[in-house]
Amino acid sequence: MSLERQLMRRLFILLIFLVVPLLGLTPISISGFVQDSHPPTFEHIPWIVHINREYVRPGKDAEYNEIEMGAAHTCAELKCPESYLTIESLAGPRQVWFLVGFNNYNEMNQASAAYAKDNELLLELARITQRKRTVTSPPENITARYRADISRNADPNLAAARYLAITTVKVSPAYKDGFYEIQGFQKSAHVDAGVGHTHLIYQAVVGDVSNYYIVTPLHDPYEPKEPTALDAQIYADFAGAERNKEIRKLVAESIISSETKIFAFAPPLSYLPEKWISAHPEFWGPAGAHAVAELMNMGAHHPLQRSAQTSNQKK
Repeated sequence: MSLERQLMRRLFILLIFLVVPLLGLTPISISGFVQDSHPPTFEHIPWIVHINREYVRPGKDAEYNEIEMGAAHTCAELKCPESYLTIESLAGPRQVWFLVGFNNYNEMNQASAAYAKDNELLLELARITQRKRTVTSPPENITARYRADISRNADPNLAAARYLAITTVKVSPAYKDGFYEIQGFQKSAHVDAGVGHTHLIYQAVVGDVSNYYIVTPLHDPYEPKEPTALDAQIYADFAGAERNKEIRKLVAESIISSETKIFAFAPPLSYLPEKWISAHPEFWGPAGAHAVAELMNMGAHHPLQRSAQTSNQKK
């Protein structure tokens, strides 16, 4: 892949041409489910999310941190057209996701046009892309759309959260309706009980289109817990044994695989709007970002990991 092609993928300049035909959307059809327009940030649930995902090569953490912290600084200095939220895995090989949210066709189009005409920004980001060639795996690009019909408790305060639990569900193409029925049943049961985790469900439309992403914000900064996939008691109270048996059969038929990973927010590697930062400056502001950056430079991806390392050293 040429440097120019990598850059275009990273900047999402081709996103507008890829996403809209696949979604079957036009400015008119999008306006039907977007009530208002906001700048492309995560202050509101975005209807479209672009994910740029990469793995950091072993032994390259320090170099990677330097490059991506510099990239965030460059975006702030040159006023990149779109903000992005960066998250990284807490376990296993270091996996980093850059998330960019859009609420409608116009936002994607405007961001695309702004990048295309800013030669200084393009040249600087080309230099960053070149530096990363030996530091990360080739990036994976995914675009997903929000499924409000099967999401639940969709009023998260993401700026106050510190972690995201993301469950990647691979659904059998022949049983998509079954998956929707499962999610609808669970949503109705939780609404009836008045409890439950926030589940923001996104359906991939570019990348592996059989994947759905269930996103749950976690606010406990020290003990992130994987949300339970099924709350048996809630479902038993909501419907009889026969209906629950049918749902379990649908789960077996429609879901090929399901994997949950816990991701930590990475302030030093993110480029976020001032409104987001000012809501919780102790974490997202310069002092908080510097503290996390110091821990990263000591070999921990996140303070939780650093705390675990320190505890092990004392034993």
